[in-house]
Amino acid sequence: RVVGSSGTSKENKFEKTYPTVVGYARDAIVDGVLPSQDKIFFGDDAVKFRSYLELKKPLSHGQVSDIAAAKGFFTYIRNQITQDTDNEVCVVLGVPSSTDEKAHDTLKNIATGIFDRMLLIPTPFLAALGFRDESKLNNSDYTDPIKHSLFVDIGAGSTDLCLIKGYYPKQEDQNNLRNAGDQIDSVFADSIQRQYPDTKLSITKVREIKEQCAYVGELQNGVMTKVLVNGKPKNIDVGSLVGNACNQYLSELINTTVQLVTRVHSDSVEQILQNIVICGGGSQISNIAPEVQRLLLEQGYEYPKVTTVGKNYQNLVALGAWKVARSTPSEKWQHL
Repeated sequence: RVVGSSGTSKENKFEKTYPTVVGYARDAIVDGVLPSQDKIFFGDDAVKFRSYLELKKPLSHGQVSDIAAAKGFFTYIRNQITQDTDNEVCVVLGVPSSTDEKAHDTLKNIATGIFDRMLLIPTPFLAALGFRDESKLNNSDYTDPIKHSLFVDIGAGSTDLCLIKGYYPKQEDQNNLRNAGDQIDSVFADSIQRQYPDTKLSITKVREIKEQCAYVGELQNGVMTKVLVNGKPKNIDVGSLVGNACNQYLSELINTTVQLVTRVHSDSVEQILQNIVICGGGSQISNIAPEVQRLLLEQGYEYPKVTTVGKNYQNLVALGAWKVARSTPSEKWQHL
């Protein structure tokens, strides 16, 4: 997702969240079905009119998967900010952990001619900056997320992990799992189809159900949701299905987390383990922080403490990007 922001040096204002999706009108659409003569729709409009569109994701597993869609989406975002070509528009892009130079070059090439300057920053680091409350830094009981923490950003296409040590992360401070919410959706959809073969749910509907019901830990039954089967409403129990899908993902997440923890110097590993923060859409999975903490204890780690960023997770990366943009001198930006 992309969140637009604006503000003065003393305030910030987050204007809108845009789903990162592009929709192309299907062939032979009857006039008047779509709200305009446009053949391409972006963000919320693409989601709203998805029945008449072929949806494309500019990103897959955190990497550019469709250059044309990505370029169109960048242009759309630029136009939401300003259509005046005389205005300089700078962009801070959150990139997956461990993104290589080739991926950086791809983003730079796509952004050229649309934006004027750019910065590429690992998404978990931006989330940590956004989560930081500068008004509390002098409080002795406040834990600064920029010092000795591990941020786990669970998105749609990838999970990005980053050790935060008070400075911009190096490559060895990052780890990436190319599975996340989309994988949960796929496993969950397959399970529903096997158990309830009469249902023909779109992946969008499966995602909506997951976002309402997702949890990790001991399997639960009796989690009912209403779906349409042959046009008729039917209540189905998705408790064990969504739980299995989420737990399968969680097993991979723990392995990836442990891999990163093993890189931490012994002098700071205790502090890191006591400040693990889960952000991104996956932070809203019920019971995820206690379950990650329990599984780390099972792995033999002493006194881990795992929390989530709360309900305001969508704005954190944008807020972190805004802070970076304000504090970065002109010569540090990449000119496009």
